[in-house]
Amino acid sequence: MTPLSEALSANLFQRLGSGQHVEIAGYIRDAAKTVFSADAAAAVRKLWADTPWTVESNLDLVTWPGAPTWYEIPGNLAGVPSGDKPVLGFLMLPHPEEEGLYMVVTAFQTSAIAARHCYAVALLDVASLTDNAIRARHFYSKTPSESVERIMMQIGVSISDDFRDELMITEDGREEVVEAAMRDATAEIPLLLSILAVEGTENGLLIDFNETSSTVTALPLRERSRLGRFSDRMKRRLSSGLVRIPRRNRSPRLAWFA
Repeated sequence: MTPLSEALSANLFQRLGSGQHVEIAGYIRDAAKTVFSADAAAAVRKLWADTPWTVESNLDLVTWPGAPTWYEIPGNLAGVPSGDKPVLGFLMLPHPEEEGLYMVVTAFQTSAIAARHCYAVALLDVASLTDNAIRARHFYSKTPSESVERIMMQIGVSISDDFRDELMITEDGREEVVEAAMRDATAEIPLLLSILAVEGTENGLLIDFNETSSTVTALPLRERSRLGRFSDRMKRRLSSGLVRIPRRNRSPRLAWFA
């Protein structure tokens, strides 16, 4: 199957409707691209499913991109009928006017659904996510469902007037279609946040850099040592998922454990 970034760009450059489709295609074309293998995708999804608190509490260590960035990863978009070979894509864009704010366009395709993007855009505020990470480490519960709820509350969403008008025309003026577009735009953002978090780990992923795109595969995860688990209990940390390990006079390092 053609990479989602290529298929989507080709579709958008030929698409009628809002000129914003062509803008998105241009950003995808110019973006730094990272493509996850099926095993790397499964590892990241398991991390979020099993230990979301370890993602939430370490988002202050993320290195946020300074230019358009594209992540492509196997998997379904929640709420969209599944098909063979589903693929998700995330286009991250620094906001042109608001420092520390990122816009995220989610895209998807399957063997039965041509490459397309969500009409709404997710919004990520770095300062808010950083503050929440600090609070999660010191005050908040590690209960997975509560961590997921807090993260979802950190995700904003917006839809442009052009895209709203296009949806209202093509969908016979049904307002619920706009609401669905906004849900789709945010549904998989926790997966993107997990990707951003694991990029800062010292293990777990193998990245092969090349001119057109970087490819990511999974490496076996080791279990935390007995001494490490004892230290984690003293520090009120989890011993699986992403573990934050302090270093004297330097930023903490992040390790990924089974």
